[in-house]
Order: sequence, then C-alpha cells, then structure tokens
Amino acid sequence: MGHEQAIDAISQAANWREGSQDLLVDTAISHLEKLRRVVMLEQWIRNAANDPLLASTRLAWHREREQLIGELHLEPAGAHLCA
Repeated sequence: MGHEQAIDAISQAANWREGSQDLLVDTAISHLEKLRRVVMLEQWIRNAANDPLLASTRLAWHREREQLIGELHLEPAGAHLCA
C-alpha cells in the first residue's frame, strides 16, 4: 500500500467513525426524547384516571405510550394505567 493509499484509507476510516458517532448520538437523543414522552404520558394517564371526560383522550395516550414502549423495545410496565 502506497503512502497516498494509506492516507486515503485513514481518512475514510475517520469519516466512517465520525459518521457512526453522529448516528449513535442521534439515536441516543431519539431514545431519550421517546422516554421523556413515555414518562409524560404516564403522568397524564394517572392524572386523568378519575375524569370521565378524558376517557377517550386517556385511551389515546395509553396507545401512544404502548407504541413508544414497543419502539424502545421495553417491557410494558404499568399496563394498569389504562385499566
């Protein structure tokens, strides 16, 4: 491998690594935003538990929460929130 080829290989590896780190950071941020939304939805669901006017909204919140939990590959704890 010549000098120019070695420099090119190092440059490509550095670019790949930088791109991988960017993807990792973006994925982590996305996961954190989804977790924040799950926590917020759980709070809303609990607060609306005794309000019959919010029954359909509460069900929608529960569905969104379950979808996010599935996307995050988490085990659905607190299924009782919709009961």
